[in-house]
Amino acid sequence: MTCCGQGRTSVTRASAAAPPPPPAQRPALVPQVTPVVTPASAATPPQPAAYSSHGAVTLRYLERSRIVVRGPATGRYYEFSGIDAVKPVEARDAVALLRTQFFRQVR
Repeated sequence: MTCCGQGRTSVTRASAAAPPPPPAQRPALVPQVTPVVTPASAATPPQPAAYSSHGAVTLRYLERSRIVVRGPATGRYYEFSGIDAVKPVEARDAVALLRTQFFRQVR
């Protein structure tokens, strides 16, 4: 009858004698680069707003960082920043911008 410690010793000796298997070959990691395609209209600088018969609403941007937003109704671009926070915005675009809670209407 053998003690369980003796069996463990024989297994340890047998595994120490056999060389470990070679590590599996892994392919080199290559970063995936996905090209970003932007429409030509996004590359154009913001245009001064020319307002239609719907009128303009003056909005105040409540954050500090610079942003350029595109009005969902007119497609016009509006640029805001912490130091240039108050701008007139087409009334149809102002409705959507006010919903974001980054803007407040100036009265």
